[in-house]
Amino acid sequence: MTKAKDDQTVAISFDELNTIMQSMGNQQFDYDVFKAAYDTDPRIEGITKNFDKDKIELVSNNDFESPQGKKDPKADVSTMAKRATDVGDKL
Repeated sequence: MTKAKDDQTVAISFDELNTIMQSMGNQQFDYDVFKAAYDTDPRIEGITKNFDKDKIELVSNNDFESPQGKKDPKADVSTMAKRATDVGDKL
């Protein structure tokens, strides 16, 4: 398995995947079986960035960034706190 740094994709070969699956007592995959699973199971599609006959590339944290870019997490908490304590005209 190719380890990923923050800006890299994780890739696993079908041989590596089969070793893991066999140790868990589960079905083994080849390209055709994986393709069929990818096409029918949105969970597999959701964790797969790309795949070919040799390897599967898994999504990374970088693949989940918002289109607007990174937000300030402190600003999000502050906004939530203001909304939670805002009673407005209700009193």
